[in-house]
Amino acid sequence: MRVRNFLEVKLRFAAIGLLVAMASFFVMMMCPTPALAETPTGSSGVVSYVRVGASYIYINQDYPWFSWVDDDSGVPNNGYVSKAPSGVSFDPKTNTLTLANYKARTSESYPVQDSDQVFKDCHIYIGGDGNAKVTVLLKGTNTLTDSYKRTQVDKPYFIGSDCNLVVKGGTLKTSKCNGIASAKNISIKSGTLRINQCGTWGGALLAENGNVSISKAAKLYLIGADKEGGDELIDAKKCTNSYTSFKKLWGTLCYGATFKAVRVDAMGYKLNCGIFQVSTKPGEAYSIRAVRETGAEMTGFQYISRLTCTTYTPYITGCTSNAFKIGSKAAKVKTVLLSNKVNAIGKQAFKPLKKLKKIIIPCGPKSSFLYCNGSAVKSKAGSEMSKKAFSGVSKRATIEIQYYNKKKMSKSRIAAKCKKVLRSYGLPASVKVKVVFKTPLV
Repeated sequence: MRVRNFLEVKLRFAAIGLLVAMASFFVMMMCPTPALAETPTGSSGVVSYVRVGASYIYINQDYPWFSWVDDDSGVPNNGYVSKAPSGVSFDPKTNTLTLANYKARTSESYPVQDSDQVFKDCHIYIGGDGNAKVTVLLKGTNTLTDSYKRTQVDKPYFIGSDCNLVVKGGTLKTSKCNGIASAKNISIKSGTLRINQCGTWGGALLAENGNVSISKAAKLYLIGADKEGGDELIDAKKCTNSYTSFKKLWGTLCYGATFKAVRVDAMGYKLNCGIFQVSTKPGEAYSIRAVRETGAEMTGFQYISRLTCTTYTPYITGCTSNAFKIGSKAAKVKTVLLSNKVNAIGKQAFKPLKKLKKIIIPCGPKSSFLYCNGSAVKSKAGSEMSKKAFSGVSKRATIEIQYYNKKKMSKSRIAAKCKKVLRSYGLPASVKVKVVFKTPLV
């Protein structure tokens, strides 16, 4: 009897539990579930915030990784922290940042680095999950100027982001500042970029974990702060572009970038040397390959450790011992142009060049290697200039000295003085040295 009563009670409780569970299910079905913010059209990711200077003009509070935004922070529930400055707006529905004739200057204490920001020192920063695509729409001319003397590695970026950036429209201009940085990809669809005196390691365009693509409709004027042209203007896994986009360059480019090289002759006329592409691979010295050549001055430059691409002509400020080797083969270089500032050449750097015809070396009061400010010629190069730098130069090659000193001497006397210095750096006695009275371009 007790057993039967116990079973009846247990069954009644089970039935009541089942009814409660069914009622709860129907209630949940009837009540709508609160939804997160809609993902912008054409984007699989989300922008979490937008900062201009030290002010946050947009915050998406639906996403928890922006963890420091809470009830105690004083952030309004509508997600807008501060009124955007004149000329700046952000549309979260389309993930579009619009700059309309926006002008700004950096401050001494600027800028603030966010806790989850990938790049430090960015005037405008767009935070996100990395999958978002943000359009930067430029209207008119937008300028960022740095008022303080910062080092090349401390220069601020105009725009930085965790997201994929697409730039189009008008003009983005910087003075003593960097350009655009992204943790993902950067695509320049149209418009003009004038980046002046930017820093090194991607001072103009930096795609840390992605690629840079440049369309034919874009115009780029990229000038590094390094007077010797050693700054890396674009840093990315790969740069795909049309060479017609680069209107002026002073610095180096990354793998895949193509550019048109031009040199200036003695009469001041610009001569097209051809189209070249950066072919450097990870762990290798800086190199370019000829896509289409039209001038002997540029023939076959390969594996230069530091080479500057300018509106005038590429030149060498330094090269390693294996700078002209392509695996076990030698590069097909016929002419090598050394700059005034050359101060580092590795041991037997030119030995692999069996077809080398000419090495052009400046000699004058501004030259680091063949310094001459009177009647004496001496080397001011440091320890990085190997004592066997010119050892192994082909016997068929000629050393051309571009002499530009005020002190007038005969060509034979200048040649003898220069050859004495070159011999101390391993130049074979059989190699001819000739002199031209000419001010070097670089």
